[in-house]
Amino acid sequence: MKHFSGVLFFAVTVFIANMFLAQTAMAQKTTNKKLVSKANYSAPSRDYVMLQIGYENWLGAPDSIKIGGIGRAFNASVCYDFPIQKSNYSFAAGVGIGNSNVYFTNQVLTLSDSGSQIRVLPESDPSYKKYKLATSYLEAPFEIRYFSNKENRNK
Repeated sequence: MKHFSGVLFFAVTVFIANMFLAQTAMAQKTTNKKLVSKANYSAPSRDYVMLQIGYENWLGAPDSIKIGGIGRAFNASVCYDFPIQKSNYSFAAGVGIGNSNVYFTNQVLTLSDSGSQIRVLPESDPSYKKYKLATSYLEAPFEIRYFSNKENRNK
């Protein structure tokens, strides 16, 4: 529960910070009524970072599998934007890494079998209370983006 409250506090803090930044941007937008010209136009940023925090759980798991604790996930990606000619669309591609954790209660995963399946068995050694399955993977995110303001894609 302690970890969940930390993640919840972090998410609320990020949400509130984004609200304050949005209000500042709106105030600047209403006070500065200049039209965007080619001279003061700044080129849009073509690279960006995506961070994702998530919750992991197995829906539809059999009754024999006891999932306990709060499973967590974290993904981080770096992408580069490629505008599609002079349209409002662009294509982004990148590379990232992901990690997810699922916790089991009083069960052990058998990974020593030569089969292609992972078996979950009742725990025979009572010295362990939890067992964690952690997966890490490399990902290649692709994205098609739409900009409503073709002249200034930063807005």
